[in-house]
Amino acid sequence: MVEGKYHKADDPIIDGNVVSDRFGISEGEFRRYMREGFIVGRVENGVGDDEGTRRISFVFGNRQWQAVITNENAILHEIMTFRRPSPIALHRMQNLRSDKG
Repeated sequence: MVEGKYHKADDPIIDGNVVSDRFGISEGEFRRYMREGFIVGRVENGVGDDEGTRRISFVFGNRQWQAVITNENAILHEIMTFRRPSPIALHRMQNLRSDKG
């Protein structure tokens, strides 16, 4: 997979309800967090043997959801991983928690 690009909230690749469900949040929260930069997405187009597929990744806090999807947006494979958040991500998450008050 190559040719990666960052996903923007107004450039849907996959239904926001699918991704929000993976993170255990509402679709409205998912869209808001995308706009505010708390959730970051990336799309990579398949080449060679992977032509006709895309790998999408969404990072939210310490969780990263990745899926390989077809051009018709059918999920072929998906995985949720947990990672150590960066200091910037930790700061953003603390601000998010304090906003909920």
